[in-house]
Amino acid sequence: MTVYIAYEDISYKECLTRYEKKTRNLLRFEDMLNELTQHNLATLWNIHFETLSKDPVGQSGLRPLSVLSLLTPENIPFELLEADDNVSLPKDYDDLCKDENEFEATRDLLVRLVLIKKHEHSLSLHRLVQKAFYFSQSGNKTNPRQEAFNTAVKLVNAKFPKTGGVASLYEHWEESTLTVDVEAEVYAEPIDHTDLHEDLQVKAAEEFQQSECSRLLPHCQCLATSCVRQESTRKHDRLAILPDFEELLKNCAWNLYEISESPESLTLVEIAQRACTDKSSLLYSQLCNNAGCVDFEMNRNVACYENLSKALEIRLNLLPHDHLDIANTYRKLSLLTRDNFDHGHELVKSKPKSMLRADMLYKRAFVQTHLGQYGKSLYDLRLAIAIAEDRKVTGHVARSIWWKANVVERQPVHERLKENDIRSLKLRAEILKAAILEDGSLGNYLKI
Repeated sequence: MTVYIAYEDISYKECLTRYEKKTRNLLRFEDMLNELTQHNLATLWNIHFETLSKDPVGQSGLRPLSVLSLLTPENIPFELLEADDNVSLPKDYDDLCKDENEFEATRDLLVRLVLIKKHEHSLSLHRLVQKAFYFSQSGNKTNPRQEAFNTAVKLVNAKFPKTGGVASLYEHWEESTLTVDVEAEVYAEPIDHTDLHEDLQVKAAEEFQQSECSRLLPHCQCLATSCVRQESTRKHDRLAILPDFEELLKNCAWNLYEISESPESLTLVEIAQRACTDKSSLLYSQLCNNAGCVDFEMNRNVACYENLSKALEIRLNLLPHDHLDIANTYRKLSLLTRDNFDHGHELVKSKPKSMLRADMLYKRAFVQTHLGQYGKSLYDLRLAIAIAEDRKVTGHVARSIWWKANVVERQPVHERLKENDIRSLKLRAEILKAAILEDGSLGNYLKI
């Protein structure tokens, strides 16, 4: 309030009059009026924003504020809001982001109005300021919001490292062209690396030096949140999605996948897939490819197959038959199939459950016995007995044990079990047989 009075050069009484008037006409945006404190803050901010919108100098300050309200509130590098000449921006933002003097003037204006904070290398603002502006009369108009969203997307996308096809972002992990500020209270005293273990030195260095990808990821995720939020609004009020946004989400999602943040990566990919307007484009095939890779890591095999198949279908239609991306997709599909086969084979070997398999094992053991392959026969009988016991099919257990005793008897003398072990097998089979016959069920299972 003090800043507003100073900016408008009005008396305290005049400020209260405007405050009361604005309170009656306040736009009730979501989640901002639950408490009296928020109600008061919302009123003050709306007065502030409305006043700025009527002043030519203030209007120049609202433009960067509209972009900042769409980004994460902390650590917004100065360089992020500076666009190169080859980046095409909406008309109202083109001069702002490419004219260093104008950018500094509007930035300093917002600092004087206590709407943002300026640090050595970055900007920050309060989350409530972001939300208040986003839902204010100045910030919630469709066309200005669309231009602000397009500008924010283009600025972040211009700085975020690119990848495509089989390319990786590994080389950008340690790369840094953006500078942000570290909280002073966290690192109040310099660290003496000479007394640290080598691993601790590496950790300390990583805390001070973030990669370019990691600095921009939070801003990308904020833009994705804005996209999700507007999906539930009326169709004519929704934000139009640019190809730059799809490209940005694709690259951010791939970076998250490479650093093993699979759930977050999948979230961004799915947002990009829904937002993509041309679902027969190479960009959409790359999104499907990224989703398939994440699905594979998360053991979502059905979704993985569907996404990779869709990517392959698009690439076969648009790319030469010998293109590397097509070969790469075939490789991933083969790995998925091979991985499923190996996993299933191990499960069958370790914990077989199917009675059909037990029956086939018994019959194969019967044939192997007559071929003199006693070792293989005993191995199959052991598996058949384990399955039958697990499924509690007593008839199968009895006949398999009985035949196991016969196989042991046919073995050469030096390979046989002790005679009492053979008798024990036959006795167990007889007991099971007697129990089944007494019960009157499954007696036919004992026939060989």
